Amino acid sequence: MKVFKPLFLSLIVGSAMAGQADVLLNTYGTTGPGYDPGSYYFVDPNQSIGRGFLVGFGNYTFTGIDIALAFSTSTSVLNVSICSDNSGVPGAAIETFAVSNAGTLGTASRYTLNSVLHPTLAMGSSYFITMAPADANSSGGWGLTNDGHTATLAYTSGPGGGWNTASGITDGAVTVFGDLQTVPEPTSMAVLGLGALALVRRRKGK
Repeated sequence: MKVFKPLFLSLIVGSAMAGQADVLLNTYGTTGPGYDPGSYYFVDPNQSIGRGFLVGFGNYTFTGIDIALAFSTSTSVLNVSICSDNSGVPGAAIETFAVSNAGTLGTASRYTLNSVLHPTLAMGSSYFITMAPADANSSGGWGLTNDGHTATLAYTSGPGGGWNTASGITDGAVTVFGDLQTVPEPTSMAVLGLGALALVRRRKGK
């Protein structure tokens, strides 16, 4: 198990098909379950960890998260949030999920978190997935990818501390899902354009 005290800690390819669920971020490894059940970034109360991502194509309706989490006690609750980007570190929470243990203590398991608020994730904007204990009696960890790929992660290391970043470290395992919002196809735009042009000419004729 990897423990950091203080805690140390992609580009999205969007589908062009409107209305189809897409993967906006996937950091799981390429073999087996995609994460190492025995390895995770451990967070005490007042600590947090975050992973950023960019929405590279279209506007998406956020639908949920698949994340590998480990719990240190049976009563621990971990808050997983999708947040805005505040100059390269996590900003305000857009939606938060309170996750309770449903696996084996000290072992990372995958948790599927379905959005209730369905916020829009805007094209060209960056966001963060963050994980932190929900209260002073909770602690746990974010499972690590099992293929060794690295990323830049954000972290806080104590009460009242600001966000820091660390690059070139093993990535946390998470997938972010969204539905591409409907956009007019090129042919539809052309028809609309011709209709507007005809209306203008008709008005001029009158």
